Amino acid sequence: MDTDTAEVLSFGDSAFATAENVKSQGGGITGLTHRPQEVILGHYGLFLPISWRSGTIKRIVRSTLAGESLAADE
Repeated sequence: MDTDTAEVLSFGDSAFATAENVKSQGGGITGLTHRPQEVILGHYGLFLPISWRSGTIKRIVRSTLAGESLAADE
């Protein structure tokens, strides 16, 4: 990968109220690519992961949107 043209992309996702006691799960991945539009379209072979996280969202949320927002924030 050419580091002069590399761009950083981050993706996040959550699952609303799926864990015990109505907790939600969330996660995210950050990586580098030199073809961001192709990665967004699903060509993940052009994406080099540099960091990821998965776990329980620390607050009980009342909607999918809140879960998604907190997953991205964490």
